[in-house]
Amino acid sequence: MDVDGGTFGGGGGGSDGDSGDGSGGDSDDSDDDDSDDDDEPNLEQPQGSLREYILTVGRSAIMKRFRRFLRTFVDEKGHLVYHERIMELGKANKASLEVSWDHLSRGEEVPILATWIVEAPAQMLPILSVVARKEVLREFPSYDLIATQIFVRVSSLPVADNLRDLRQTHLNAFIRVNGVVTRRSSVMPQLLWTKYNCTQCSTLLGPFSQENSVKEVRPTTCTECQSMGPFALNMDLSEYRNYQTINLQETPGSIPPGRLPRSREVILLNDLVDSVRPGDEIAVTGIYINHFDGTLNRKNGFPVFKTLIEANHVSKREDIYEAFRLTTEDENEIRQLAKNPHIGERIVASIAPSI
Repeated sequence: MDVDGGTFGGGGGGSDGDSGDGSGGDSDDSDDDDSDDDDEPNLEQPQGSLREYILTVGRSAIMKRFRRFLRTFVDEKGHLVYHERIMELGKANKASLEVSWDHLSRGEEVPILATWIVEAPAQMLPILSVVARKEVLREFPSYDLIATQIFVRVSSLPVADNLRDLRQTHLNAFIRVNGVVTRRSSVMPQLLWTKYNCTQCSTLLGPFSQENSVKEVRPTTCTECQSMGPFALNMDLSEYRNYQTINLQETPGSIPPGRLPRSREVILLNDLVDSVRPGDEIAVTGIYINHFDGTLNRKNGFPVFKTLIEANHVSKREDIYEAFRLTTEDENEIRQLAKNPHIGERIVASIAPSI
């Protein structure tokens, strides 16, 4: 069943990098990742905190390596996989580029990127999305008129965790879980960046990031007339994104005997909203995050943080078996076999030929 819900800014959770769904307020477009630099840092030996290293010293090298990966990775048949996917993305007017973690782990110079996506997804995914957007604009220069952002969706993560096994060690890491959708909220506009008008002098103030804020971030003083407000939200110049939550419950076959099913709340953003509905069995890849919850604090009497999964990639169960779907040739062959009067005997013989 569908239920209504609401959110303001980052009140429903949200990681620093937002699973590659960063806002338009990001200044990443100013980076020139097309220039050659002989002093590229050695990504295999990062210094200090990995997350800080990714956002500072290693950023340009990450962008260059991922750009080369998108342009040069070929499959067993010699096809440029991601050039073809970018062309398909443009023809379908989509905003998401699916990148296989398995491809990254086998690509030249980029296995380290696959490792860092798991360890620091909030920092890595926005950087990869900036590169993907530039590659799309390289093929379709006017694509900004269709989609102002391109989101990298990482699929094929090799390890899946059980919902009941998620612990503190998984926080801020990239995980994959399976489950059944039991509840879905309505789609809501979530504020990312806000701008305000001073009611005294009409000066435009902002933007103010609301992405990771529990409460609305507002100006305190007008920079022009120094008044303390009030300030009116400029709805036209503020930036929003689509926001939806679903409840993901353990599949019946994965529940230990005598135990009740566990569930987690999953956040769907941007073009992922309405991609699933209650009853669907899905695999979710995303960031396991937490945010402050005042209700839980009052209930327990000490600081408690609510945990959620911010989805980056969602696949339905039928999509998992897409490679095994019947082709037109298969269907024609089955119809021909159905006309054989001895088809029953042939089926029996194929199941147990030695009996």
